[in-house]
Amino acid sequence: MIFRYLSSSLLIASLLLAQATAFARPAPLTAEAKAAKETAHEAAVVAKQAKAYYEQKQFSLAAELYRRAYLLNQTRPEFLYGVGRSEQMAGHLPAAREALENLRRLLPANHPLQAKAAASLVEMQEIVAEPIIVIPPPVPVTPTFVEPAAAPTPVVVHVEAPKPTMVVTQTPIEPNTGHAWTQAAMWSGGVLVVSAVVLAIWAEVDRSALDADLGNIRGADAVSRQRTVNTMSTGSVIAAAAGAGALALGLYWRIGEQAASLRTPLLTAGPTALALTWRF
Repeated sequence: MIFRYLSSSLLIASLLLAQATAFARPAPLTAEAKAAKETAHEAAVVAKQAKAYYEQKQFSLAAELYRRAYLLNQTRPEFLYGVGRSEQMAGHLPAAREALENLRRLLPANHPLQAKAAASLVEMQEIVAEPIIVIPPPVPVTPTFVEPAAAPTPVVVHVEAPKPTMVVTQTPIEPNTGHAWTQAAMWSGGVLVVSAVVLAIWAEVDRSALDADLGNIRGADAVSRQRTVNTMSTGSVIAAAAGAGALALGLYWRIGEQAASLRTPLLTAGPTALALTWRF
């Protein structure tokens, strides 16, 4: 009897535990809910990339990405506010005004973005209402003719100079010791400048490819490619600066060498003699 009672109690406890586990287990997501979740995640990634472009002052591209993020997830009003601010900073005032006015119509009156959108609209009105300064044309001035004063008659004095004698001298110069360093600096500068041009072209090609693929790549891949483009652009600037410095140094040394080894004759005159000298 006791065994039967214990068996019944264990069976009832097992059934209650199984039912509690079934209630606690989350229901699987439907296909629509899963698609909505993926779309919201994609919109967040696109908005993050738009914020990065906004901070880099590429406002037109930021506005395009914010608009794409809002179309993917219209439950995030801050994406539409990003469209308005980016268009405003890019100078596209009609598009910015349309986005901010739509945002104010969609949000309740006590929403925090209402005040920000209103402030941006007032700022755009002040920009449009700036006075235009009109510069009057210059007043024509009638020139007056002033007769120049007569120049004094020059007095010519003939002085017979003694016949000069010419002395030719040659001055040897010291051997050139900086030629190797000059060539090394100029070759290094040329290689660095060419490398800078190659890196700049490469970075521009990658940036164009990234802009074309923004709708097909995910956030981590987009950020990695953007970081690669920025690294190549920075390397190009550094290589160009170093190459210009090396070329300037080599040119400076080259000018010094040419000045030291100048072979132009030098003619000097004294009261009774002429001297012709040159360096060899």
